[in-house]
Amino acid sequence: MRKIGLSLTAALVLSAGMVSSVSAGALEEIISNPKVNLEIRPRYEYADVEDNGKSAGKAFTVRTAIGLNANLFGAEGLSGEVQMINVANFGWIDDYNDLAGNGTEYDVVADPPQTRVTQANVKYSVNGLTAVVGREMVVLDNARFIGNVGWRQMPQTYDLAALVYNGIENLSLLGAYVNRVHTIKKDGQFDTGSVLLHGTYKVMPELTV
Repeated sequence: MRKIGLSLTAALVLSAGMVSSVSAGALEEIISNPKVNLEIRPRYEYADVEDNGKSAGKAFTVRTAIGLNANLFGAEGLSGEVQMINVANFGWIDDYNDLAGNGTEYDVVADPPQTRVTQANVKYSVNGLTAVVGREMVVLDNARFIGNVGWRQMPQTYDLAALVYNGIENLSLLGAYVNRVHTIKKDGQFDTGSVLLHGTYKVMPELTV
Protein backbone atom coordinates (compact mmCIF):
# COMPACT_ATOMS: atom_id res chain seq x y z
CA MET A 1 0.00 0.00 0.00
CA ARG A 2 2.85 2.35 0.80
CA LYS A 3 4.39 1.81 -2.65
CA ILE A 4 1.05 2.53 -4.31
CA GLY A 5 0.63 5.68 -2.21
CA LEU A 6 4.11 6.93 -3.07
CA SER A 7 3.59 6.20 -6.75
CA LEU A 8 0.26 8.05 -6.72
CA THR A 9 1.85 11.05 -4.99
CA ALA A 10 4.71 11.12 -7.47
CA ALA A 11 2.26 10.92 -10.37
CA LEU A 12 0.21 13.82 -9.00
CA VAL A 13 3.32 15.97 -8.52
CA LEU A 14 4.50 15.17 -12.05
CA SER A 15 1.04 15.95 -13.45
CA ALA A 16 0.91 19.28 -11.62
CA GLY A 17 4.34 20.15 -12.98
CA MET A 18 3.26 19.34 -16.52
CA VAL A 19 0.11 21.48 -16.20
CA SER A 20 2.17 24.37 -14.81
CA SER A 21 4.66 24.04 -17.66
CA VAL A 22 1.91 23.94 -20.29
CA SER A 23 0.13 26.96 -18.72
CA ALA A 24 3.36 28.97 -18.63
CA GLY A 25 4.08 28.06 -22.24
CA ALA A 26 0.59 29.06 -23.35
CA LEU A 27 0.90 32.39 -21.51
CA GLU A 28 4.24 33.10 -23.18
CA GLU A 29 2.61 32.57 -26.57
CA ILE A 30 0.02 35.24 -25.73
CA ILE A 31 2.17 37.76 -23.82
CA SER A 32 5.81 38.64 -24.43
CA ASN A 33 8.18 41.39 -23.30
CA PRO A 34 5.93 42.47 -20.40
CA LYS A 35 6.74 45.74 -18.63
CA VAL A 36 5.22 46.62 -15.26
CA ASN A 37 4.87 50.29 -14.28
CA LEU A 38 4.30 51.54 -10.73
CA GLU A 39 3.75 55.14 -9.67
CA ILE A 40 3.00 56.50 -6.18
CA ARG A 41 2.10 60.19 -6.04
CA PRO A 42 1.30 61.75 -2.64
CA ARG A 43 -0.08 65.28 -2.60
CA TYR A 44 -1.27 67.91 -0.15
CA GLU A 45 -3.70 70.54 -1.43
CA TYR A 46 -5.14 73.59 0.30
CA ALA A 47 -8.13 75.40 -1.24
CA ASP A 48 -9.59 78.60 0.19
CA VAL A 49 -12.19 80.51 -1.82
CA GLU A 50 -12.86 83.97 -0.42
CA ASP A 51 -16.27 84.95 0.91
CA ASN A 52 -18.18 81.79 -0.05
CA GLY A 53 -19.22 80.92 3.49
CA LYS A 54 -17.24 77.67 3.55
CA SER A 55 -14.16 76.59 5.44
CA ALA A 56 -10.88 76.08 3.61
CA GLY A 57 -10.44 72.65 2.08
CA LYS A 58 -7.40 70.63 3.14
CA ALA A 59 -6.59 67.27 1.56
CA PHE A 60 -3.71 64.82 1.72
CA THR A 61 -4.21 62.18 -0.96
CA VAL A 62 -2.08 59.41 -2.43
CA ARG A 63 -2.39 58.15 -5.99
CA THR A 64 -1.13 54.63 -6.70
CA ALA A 65 -1.00 53.55 -10.34
CA ILE A 66 0.04 50.11 -11.53
CA GLY A 67 0.14 49.12 -15.18
CA LEU A 68 1.25 46.41 -17.56
CA ASN A 69 2.36 46.75 -21.20
CA ALA A 70 3.12 43.71 -23.34
CA ASN A 71 3.41 42.47 -26.90
CA LEU A 72 0.58 40.12 -27.90
CA PHE A 73 0.56 36.76 -29.71
CA GLY A 74 4.07 37.29 -31.04
CA ALA A 75 2.69 39.57 -33.76
CA GLU A 76 4.92 42.48 -34.71
CA GLY A 77 3.28 45.80 -33.84
CA LEU A 78 0.49 44.26 -31.73
CA SER A 79 0.46 45.23 -28.04
CA GLY A 80 -1.85 45.57 -25.06
CA GLU A 81 -1.97 47.84 -22.04
CA VAL A 82 -3.78 47.68 -18.70
CA GLN A 83 -3.60 50.23 -15.88
CA MET A 84 -5.42 50.64 -12.58
CA ILE A 85 -5.34 53.70 -10.32
CA ASN A 86 -6.34 54.05 -6.68
CA VAL A 87 -6.80 57.40 -4.94
CA ALA A 88 -6.89 57.30 -1.13
CA ASN A 89 -6.72 59.84 1.70
CA PHE A 90 -6.35 57.40 4.62
CA GLY A 91 -8.33 59.82 6.82
CA TRP A 92 -5.21 61.75 7.76
CA ILE A 93 -6.16 65.17 6.33
CA ASP A 94 -9.57 64.97 4.71
CA ASP A 95 -11.34 68.26 5.44
CA TYR A 96 -12.47 68.92 1.87
CA ASN A 97 -15.40 68.69 -0.52
CA ASP A 98 -14.52 65.75 -2.77
CA LEU A 99 -17.54 66.25 -5.10
CA ALA A 100 -18.77 62.82 -4.03
CA GLY A 101 -21.02 64.04 -1.22
CA ASN A 102 -18.35 64.29 1.47
CA GLY A 103 -17.22 67.46 3.23
CA THR A 104 -19.70 69.79 1.58
CA GLU A 105 -19.02 72.41 4.28
CA TYR A 106 -15.47 72.80 2.90
CA ASP A 107 -14.04 74.19 -0.33
CA VAL A 108 -13.56 71.76 -3.22
CA VAL A 109 -10.54 69.55 -3.75
CA ALA A 110 -11.75 67.28 -6.55
CA ASP A 111 -9.89 64.12 -5.53
CA PRO A 112 -12.45 61.67 -4.09
CA PRO A 113 -11.22 58.27 -2.85
CA GLN A 114 -11.81 55.77 -5.66
CA THR A 115 -10.32 52.90 -7.63
CA ARG A 116 -10.69 52.53 -11.38
CA VAL A 117 -9.31 50.78 -14.45
CA THR A 118 -7.92 53.79 -16.29
CA GLN A 119 -6.44 52.08 -19.34
CA ALA A 120 -7.31 48.78 -21.03
CA ASN A 121 -6.60 48.74 -24.73
CA VAL A 122 -5.11 46.91 -27.69
CA LYS A 123 -2.87 48.69 -30.23
CA TYR A 124 -1.59 47.72 -33.64
CA SER A 125 1.13 49.81 -35.29
CA VAL A 126 2.52 49.57 -38.82
CA ASN A 127 4.28 52.11 -41.07
CA GLY A 128 3.49 55.10 -38.86
CA LEU A 129 -0.20 54.18 -38.46
CA THR A 130 -1.53 53.05 -35.08
CA ALA A 131 -5.00 51.63 -34.43
CA VAL A 132 -6.27 51.68 -30.85
CA VAL A 133 -9.36 50.05 -29.37
CA GLY A 134 -10.31 50.24 -25.70
CA ARG A 135 -9.88 52.64 -22.80
CA GLU A 136 -7.14 55.23 -23.24
CA MET A 137 -5.93 58.64 -22.08
CA VAL A 138 -6.08 61.30 -24.79
CA VAL A 139 -4.33 64.68 -24.64
CA LEU A 140 -4.71 67.02 -27.62
CA ASP A 141 -2.64 70.22 -27.83
CA ASN A 142 -2.67 71.97 -24.44
CA ALA A 143 -5.52 69.75 -23.15
CA ARG A 144 -7.91 72.70 -22.99
CA PHE A 145 -10.72 70.83 -24.76
CA ILE A 146 -9.60 67.19 -24.88
CA GLY A 147 -7.27 65.94 -22.16
CA ASN A 148 -6.67 63.73 -19.15
CA VAL A 149 -7.07 66.48 -16.50
CA GLY A 150 -3.58 65.52 -15.37
CA TRP A 151 -3.45 68.00 -12.49
CA ARG A 152 -5.97 65.89 -10.56
CA GLN A 153 -5.18 62.54 -8.96
CA MET A 154 -7.65 60.47 -11.02
CA PRO A 155 -7.20 61.12 -14.76
CA GLN A 156 -9.99 61.47 -17.29
CA THR A 157 -10.06 58.60 -19.80
CA TYR A 158 -11.96 57.65 -22.94
CA ASP A 159 -13.51 54.45 -24.31
CA LEU A 160 -12.75 54.72 -28.01
CA ALA A 161 -11.62 53.33 -31.32
CA ALA A 162 -8.96 55.50 -32.94
CA LEU A 163 -6.48 55.79 -35.79
CA VAL A 164 -3.31 57.84 -35.30
CA TYR A 165 -0.90 58.61 -38.16
CA ASN A 166 2.66 59.87 -37.65
CA GLY A 167 4.24 58.48 -40.81
CA ILE A 168 5.25 61.88 -42.22
CA GLU A 169 7.80 63.96 -40.36
CA ASN A 170 6.26 66.75 -38.24
CA LEU A 171 2.71 65.68 -39.19
CA SER A 172 0.28 64.11 -36.71
CA LEU A 173 -3.29 63.06 -37.56
CA LEU A 174 -5.95 61.52 -35.33
CA GLY A 175 -9.45 60.28 -35.97
CA ALA A 176 -11.48 58.65 -33.21
CA TYR A 177 -14.95 57.55 -32.21
CA VAL A 178 -15.47 58.08 -28.47
CA ASN A 179 -18.19 55.96 -26.93
CA ARG A 180 -17.83 56.96 -23.28
CA VAL A 181 -15.92 59.46 -21.12
CA HIS A 182 -14.80 58.65 -17.59
CA THR A 183 -14.31 61.95 -15.75
CA ILE A 184 -12.25 62.65 -12.63
CA LYS A 185 -15.34 62.38 -10.41
CA LYS A 186 -16.31 59.19 -8.63
CA ASP A 187 -18.78 57.33 -10.88
CA GLY A 188 -18.55 60.33 -13.21
CA GLN A 189 -18.99 58.66 -16.58
CA PHE A 190 -21.24 59.52 -19.48
CA ASP A 191 -21.94 58.20 -22.98
CA THR A 192 -21.05 60.62 -25.73
CA GLY A 193 -20.95 58.99 -29.18
CA SER A 194 -18.58 61.71 -30.37
CA VAL A 195 -16.22 61.82 -33.34
CA LEU A 196 -12.80 63.46 -32.91
CA LEU A 197 -10.74 64.71 -35.85
CA HIS A 198 -7.42 66.36 -35.09
CA GLY A 199 -4.32 67.27 -37.05
CA THR A 200 -1.12 69.20 -36.37
CA TYR A 201 1.95 70.11 -38.42
CA LYS A 202 5.16 71.37 -36.85
CA VAL A 203 6.39 74.13 -39.16
CA MET A 204 9.33 74.98 -36.90
CA PRO A 205 10.22 74.43 -33.23
CA GLU A 206 8.37 77.62 -32.29
CA LEU A 207 5.33 77.10 -34.55
CA THR A 208 2.82 74.25 -34.78
CA VAL A 209 -0.40 74.59 -36.76
